[in-house]
Amino acid sequence: MGTSAMDKRRHDGPTTPAGAAVASNHQHHEAASAAPVTRSRLTLERVLGVTSLSNAMLAVNPVTGEIAYAAGCIVVIYNLRRNKQVRYYRVEKPVSCLCFSPNGQYLAIGEKGYLPAITIWDGADGTLCAELQMHKYGVACVAFNRDGTLLLSAGLVHDQHVFAWDLSKSPETNEITGRVVGVAVVEDKIMGMDFSQEGSFFVTVGEKHFK
Repeated sequence: MGTSAMDKRRHDGPTTPAGAAVASNHQHHEAASAAPVTRSRLTLERVLGVTSLSNAMLAVNPVTGEIAYAAGCIVVIYNLRRNKQVRYYRVEKPVSCLCFSPNGQYLAIGEKGYLPAITIWDGADGTLCAELQMHKYGVACVAFNRDGTLLLSAGLVHDQHVFAWDLSKSPETNEITGRVVGVAVVEDKIMGMDFSQEGSFFVTVGEKHFK
């Protein structure tokens, strides 16, 4: 996806719900008035509620202990020690799964819906690092390998594909490549997956299967 599309998802802190400034109550609508319009900007202060369709919609940062959970199209980062929501990530479609990299640096967010995306975010400053699109109907779960250079993504039940993504950085641009390096077709519903400790194979589990 192009730079302009990725810019729509970039995040610098608490996101605005509508992504734009909203006119204040003091705006005048008389055609004859030439007075300047006063505008104020809405910021997201707190998210109430949670969306929980599967165990894949909750993740814990293995380094900081912060919890990530989904609420519609928003991912909330909750700090237990401070007892508060500390960061929000907004994506285009409803969130379907979450996963932190083992070093806690990256957060992968999967979407559900037609032509969903998987977005990779930097947990330190909240910037968008990569956007991956190959699934057609939704992403059931995602998993990083131990050094964070590979990402697995499994589609929802009607998608039936598992993709392996290369997350190594390009030496020219120092940006994540995000190219597909492997694909498999799995007809059974996948509910979870993970790499082996040495990273030589991965395992999927789901309805009536363990592969």
